Amino acid sequence: AGKVLADAIVEGSTRAFATGTLTSTSDFIRVQAFDENSHAVATTSAAGGGVIASVQGATSHAYIRPSADDNQEQVRARLAGVVAAKNDIAVRAKSTGAFATATGTGFSIAGVVSLGKTNADAVLAQTIRSSIGNGSIVTGGEDVKVEAINAAGWSTATADVVSGSLVAGDAGGTAIATAAADVRSAIGDANITTTGSLIVHADSTNLASAAGNGIAIGLLLGMGDVSADANAGDATTAGVENGATLDVGNLVIESLSNDRGKTFVEGTGGGLISANATVVTTDVGAEVSAYLANNVNATVVGNVSITSESRMEGDAEARAN
Repeated sequence: AGKVLADAIVEGSTRAFATGTLTSTSDFIRVQAFDENSHAVATTSAAGGGVIASVQGATSHAYIRPSADDNQEQVRARLAGVVAAKNDIAVRAKSTGAFATATGTGFSIAGVVSLGKTNADAVLAQTIRSSIGNGSIVTGGEDVKVEAINAAGWSTATADVVSGSLVAGDAGGTAIATAAADVRSAIGDANITTTGSLIVHADSTNLASAAGNGIAIGLLLGMGDVSADANAGDATTAGVENGATLDVGNLVIESLSNDRGKTFVEGTGGGLISANATVVTTDVGAEVSAYLANNVNATVVGNVSITSESRMEGDAEARAN
């Protein structure tokens, strides 16, 4: 009997702040927080056998998430105070290429009874924020940009199970993959002036893939149960809050989200009696919004564009033999 466990956990924060009075008389001001290629990889492999019984389990957890004391803000850029620049002003929080991968492989064989349970759980749950704070007075000679971006975050979980015995073989496995970045870009109760464009932009891509393969063989009884769950999508918002005053050349508020989930399971059971269950679940759901709040005083010389756009895809496939 034996169990193998692997945990890979990435926590913490990346932050950029500018507060107080800040002036650039000849060029730009940029406040930027970048998280690049963060990854968590957990892999387990378990094999066991016995004359009478073998019980072998493999469990893998891979998590990328904010720690409990980070106020749920993992990547954040914030500008506040009295700020002026000759050229553009940019506040940007961005995560690029983050991924969480969990893989579990279990193999168990015994003379009489064999039990093998394998679990893989991968979670990518970043929080990405960019903002201009309440009470700020911001003057830009060119564009003023506030951007929060999650670029292609993906999560994968795979559970492979093989179990066999002369009497009974019971192989079970569960794979769960979650990709759910919370991405928000906002201008608070602030005064923004620029002859260029004011751009508030949020963009997120969440990809989740879960797969399970189970084989259970027993001379009398074979049971192979395996399941996979893929969950993709969270909130993606961009907006201007109540109380803001805008005097700008153009106004662009846009929120874009691309979320995809995919599951695949194949289960095989053998014996005089064979019971086999394969279960797949794909859940793709995103809350995408772009807004200009009710109590905003906005003067725009040129164009106003407020856009919310989402693309969601879900695929699920199960096979049992």
